[in-house]
Amino acid sequence: MSHAKIISLYVLMLLICLAFPSSYESITLLVFAISAIQFFKCFGREDSILEFISFAAIVQWLVAPYIAYKYFEGFSVMAVDSEVFFSIALPGSLMFILGLEIMKKKLVIEFEERIQQPKIFSSVLLIGIGISSFLLINFVPGALKNVFINAQYLTLIGLFYLVIGFEKYRKTSMLFLFGLLLMNAASTGMFGQLFLWSFFFFNLYFQKFKISLAKSVTMGVLAVILLMPVQLLKQEYRQKTWDDTDRKNDIGLLTKLYLSKLKNFENIFDQENLLHFNGRVNQGGIVSMTYAHVPSSQGFVKGSTIITAVKTSLIPRLFWKNKPRQGGAIMFPKFTGRQLMGKTSANISPLGEAYVNFGKNGSLLFMCLFGGFIAWVHGYSSALVKKKPLFIFWMPLLFTGCLLLGTDVNSILNAIVKSSFFIFLVYWMFRLVFRIEFY
Repeated sequence: MSHAKIISLYVLMLLICLAFPSSYESITLLVFAISAIQFFKCFGREDSILEFISFAAIVQWLVAPYIAYKYFEGFSVMAVDSEVFFSIALPGSLMFILGLEIMKKKLVIEFEERIQQPKIFSSVLLIGIGISSFLLINFVPGALKNVFINAQYLTLIGLFYLVIGFEKYRKTSMLFLFGLLLMNAASTGMFGQLFLWSFFFFNLYFQKFKISLAKSVTMGVLAVILLMPVQLLKQEYRQKTWDDTDRKNDIGLLTKLYLSKLKNFENIFDQENLLHFNGRVNQGGIVSMTYAHVPSSQGFVKGSTIITAVKTSLIPRLFWKNKPRQGGAIMFPKFTGRQLMGKTSANISPLGEAYVNFGKNGSLLFMCLFGGFIAWVHGYSSALVKKKPLFIFWMPLLFTGCLLLGTDVNSILNAIVKSSFFIFLVYWMFRLVFRIEFY
């Protein structure tokens, strides 16, 4: 199906769900099917970052809530009834996808023809800077913290260079890459980076070898099977390794828990575990809390959080002494009327933030513009890749903050702007100091 036909189909679904709100069930399933097909058709043959963002948004904002309403009624976290939720969330999600689709630019790289072999020195230098940043990050002032956070990712980018560019180092580099990601998960008790950077890696790796659609789907199913035990072991692992002041690294315990869950895989499909799994994926549950709380208890804020997000993402804290803080710790209680317990972190996502700012109708335009902005950033990056093909290895750094849309607009804009500045800084610094170009 052509790109124009896909856009037309999304427009048609939007018009149907607006005219016939009771059609939300059929439209949700159809949107899910289309986004899944688009993602798996792209994965392994061209860059699929935007397709993944679209697919993940549909799963988090629509499919997980649909399952919660249909199969976990009375047990789910949904705060409003299904018709109220989908009458706002479904058009908003469709407008976000339309923004992505309208601004999308296809990126296909012929690795053998376009990607010149990076120099060993460049790869080792990136890995060395990344490891050094990891060791020094606890000793740098707060104003430089974000620079060192981004610098840690240079280790992964350097390993991407080695895996894709040098066949003789491929196996060793892959082991090192996933070893680092596992160690990070074990030390922090957080598994998002393992998931995100694994996707980024395979998104590049499979493009090099142009895997078939059948293999793409198989890899997707396998990834879900392997990730389901992770969702169930997180809480138990954190309880055994976290205390009030410290987080312990126990990769042995992590491995033991994972193998135990995998060995008893049939238990994953118990209702309690499926409910837990749905709750972890279901960003729509938090969005529904904003629908219940705003405007009945908290008025619409008329774009204030968006304006603040733009300002704070563009102006460094170094030049803004009393720079306001946002994030889930502030956004969640304010716009849901509920408190986060203990070390729990959660946020209302761009879909919820659009609603609390602009209401049901105004949020539609914002979601389209926001999706268009993300696609524009991807399109600009794609144009740069066509001029400097090695930049494709740096694109993950730009999109770590928006691959899964569970945060807020401020977090996403912050990640894109600061990553862009960091990449620009690294490029020019090493071009002047070492006379080398990383991309």
